[in-house]
Amino acid sequence: MTNNCILLFLQARSQISRREYVTYETNSET
Repeated sequence: MTNNCILLFLQARSQISRREYVTYETNSET
């Protein structure tokens, strides 16, 4: 893997985890 691929992979992972965290927060509010 090149550095660019690793950066894209990490960026996608952080976006996914952030989205899951947001949905978890909104679900716990209701």
